[in-house]
Amino acid sequence: MDLIRLTYTSVAVDGFQAEDLRDIVAKSQRNNRLDDVTGFMMYAAPNFTQCLEGERPVVKALLKRIAADPQHTDIRLLASCRLDTRQFADWSMQLLHLDEDALKLVAPLCEQYRLDLANRLQPADEDRLMGLAEELARLFGRRREAGSRTAPGYG
Repeated sequence: MDLIRLTYTSVAVDGFQAEDLRDIVAKSQRNNRLDDVTGFMMYAAPNFTQCLEGERPVVKALLKRIAADPQHTDIRLLASCRLDTRQFADWSMQLLHLDEDALKLVAPLCEQYRLDLANRLQPADEDRLMGLAEELARLFGRRREAGSRTAPGYG
């Protein structure tokens, strides 16, 4: 098994709406279950950050499809690494929608991990981002899809 984790950031195009985000996540959850891809998508307007875990050829092909999506631009790879085990195995694609209220809610964690999620993340932020995402997974429960324990802005 050749598992990898790939993390990237991109910027939503003008006119991107919350409904668009829900559509993307619903399609991603469905497709990722079929392709055995796991991870999360963080959205703090206008910035996306996405983590994808899965077999190398599947994740690489998925990134090519994602890069062709006209709903975002300026895709930048934050990190790509080999995995022994998945960090987000329970999430086909968990949405972390960080609107203004949610950013306030997670502010103490962001300070702890020295991350400013209101601004675009950089490659040097990737390890701290994974720590924050793992902490959010513990706080809000490891769940496959929205509908279990949730907090404002999550799911």
